[in-house]
Amino acid sequence: MMFEDNISAKRRNKSFSPAHIILPQNQNIELESIDINSDKKKKNLPNNSSFSSVSDSFPKSSSFSVENLLQRSSHLFSSSVYNSKKFIHDNKIDVIIVVLLTIAGLFTRIYKIGISNKVTWDEAHFGKFGAYYINRTFYHDVHPPLAKMLVALAEVIAGHNGTFDFPSGKEYPSYVNYVSMRIQLALYGILLIPLAYVTCKSLHMSRNTSTLAALFILFDNALCVMSKFILLDQPLLFFTALSIMCFAKFGQYRR
Repeated sequence: MMFEDNISAKRRNKSFSPAHIILPQNQNIELESIDINSDKKKKNLPNNSSFSSVSDSFPKSSSFSVENLLQRSSHLFSSSVYNSKKFIHDNKIDVIIVVLLTIAGLFTRIYKIGISNKVTWDEAHFGKFGAYYINRTFYHDVHPPLAKMLVALAEVIAGHNGTFDFPSGKEYPSYVNYVSMRIQLALYGILLIPLAYVTCKSLHMSRNTSTLAALFILFDNALCVMSKFILLDQPLLFFTALSIMCFAKFGQYRR
């Protein structure tokens, strides 16, 4: 028994002794390799002046922080460019011209708008299409639906219940508020006038030229007549003019 205990003790010593010897050597080797690599990296580095100039050329990470972006955006929207009072003060003459043109447009488009109390021209089609929306009746037509949906909105605001089918040439009954429908659609024709002025100004035209262009829209006989009836022309021209104005404004802000 004593002999077997001595053999097992020797085996334990042999099994543990190499580990105690190898572990420090491995640590020394790893430390030495790290030192060697660090020395090599130090040798490959440029001098301090050139390295500092290269590092300074890159932006610091703090400049891309969320706080910095929020600060810049808040400063942008709080600047004088987006100050409505300053804008009106700096463009007082233009604002006055736009207001006067709009008032003149109200007069030319709404004056005696209800003098014709009969279903006139294409009111027979587009008024009926608006009534289809109110009655939730499916129909198919060649025109896109937006303008006819705006006609339906005007009929709903005017209190129309969809029972009148707008027969051509027939007199409007008393329960159909056709004047309110016409006025709501005439607003799109009225807004064409200030849009023409703002578009010309955005294209860097003079004030006189912009006013002349708006006057052409104001006194155009065809536009005045079409704005007095329940038609799709006013919304069509309005959104077309609005798109052109936005494109002109986009080019102005890019400069």
